Amino acid sequence: MRRTTVLLPEEDWIGLKQLAQRQGRRPSEMIREAVAAYIAGGEEGQSPSFVGVGESGRSDVSRRPGMHTERR
Repeated sequence: MRRTTVLLPEEDWIGLKQLAQRQGRRPSEMIREAVAAYIAGGEEGQSPSFVGVGESGRSDVSRRPGMHTERR
């Protein structure tokens, strides 16, 4: 392994330390896992978990945006 330095906002460091303590782990271990997961996501990364929750199944909504907001 290679040693490196990461600068985090104070509130992120505190949150990381608290989470690590609750899980009985070291912050460095958690950072390594987060970096590995980020890299495994590929160059585009992974979509946030909420992407697609409003999927209607209709394919024409972007071509006719006014249709769903106009009063009939």
